[in-house]
Amino acid sequence: MPRFRVPLEIGPLNVFVGKLPPDLHDNYVRNLLERVGTVVQWKRTTDPISGKPKAFGYCTYATALDCIRALKLLNGFSLDSKNILLKVDTTTQTKLDEYTAQMPPQLQFEEDHKNERVAAMLQRLFEERSGLHGGDNNDIASWGDLMENVDSGAKEVVRGGMIMNEVEKFRLAQEERAAQLEAKRLALIQEKLRRDKEDAERG
Repeated sequence: MPRFRVPLEIGPLNVFVGKLPPDLHDNYVRNLLERVGTVVQWKRTTDPISGKPKAFGYCTYATALDCIRALKLLNGFSLDSKNILLKVDTTTQTKLDEYTAQMPPQLQFEEDHKNERVAAMLQRLFEERSGLHGGDNNDIASWGDLMENVDSGAKEVVRGGMIMNEVEKFRLAQEERAAQLEAKRLALIQEKLRRDKEDAERG
């Protein structure tokens, strides 16, 4: 049986993501968005003529909590001297406000602790990227001029390390998603058993 009753889920929800650095690789953006919640879809707007990515896009988060966490922790996050912008439309914001108002204290307490952990992780990402305009975990496209004077052999070593990092991140993300889905499945089963028991007792 669930420890507390959670508000009725209102996701998936769309979030506008803007003020992105023009040279920031799209893989890095998606990876960043996934650090705070489950991303159903990320679509960066591109110029119809040049095909180059524009400074904004739209992210769909799976749940209300994912969306709330993204707005809280990523709005204003600094990337290459730019503070990115995350926002939702008025209708979605109203739904999120209502959802938040219905959250039981225990759920809010757990979310606050999770937000603290995610915020600490984002701070480490910021420090890595700021230290060399592209730390070891960043996409090679974000290194810019730092790679111009490096010989091709060294570039391949850097690329190889980054690919391995991305593979590991993908594996961990998949494991986390699987765990989240399993937790949701068990919660639904427990809720059904509780309702069946109540129906049987009333009958």
